Amino acid sequence: MGLTTVQRYCAACDSSTACTIATSIVHSKLDYCNSLYCKLPKSQLSRLQQIQNSLARTVVKAFKSCHITPILRSLHWLRITECIEYKLLLLTTKFSQLPNCSNNRNSYALH
Repeated sequence: MGLTTVQRYCAACDSSTACTIATSIVHSKLDYCNSLYCKLPKSQLSRLQQIQNSLARTVVKAFKSCHITPILRSLHWLRITECIEYKLLLLTTKFSQLPNCSNNRNSYALH
């Protein structure tokens, strides 16, 4: 389902329903594997940001001329680059908290 389809559905909905639709359909696609986007050129990241901005404006029914930062904050959404950074930090933290496999093998060998 594309952005234009979501825009049509959101136009007929209240903001809560529109936010749910946008998050579940389009925003989840933007967030999928976003840690792989870390080496994309700025032009590609800019395009993804434009899609997110358009989606956010659709959800809150704002004009294109409205500033996007307050809209994103009201929806509790991060910018694309911030999402990528967050995901990388989250994965790094989770990985660092895993038990060290080599230490586990050595402890078994000693017993």
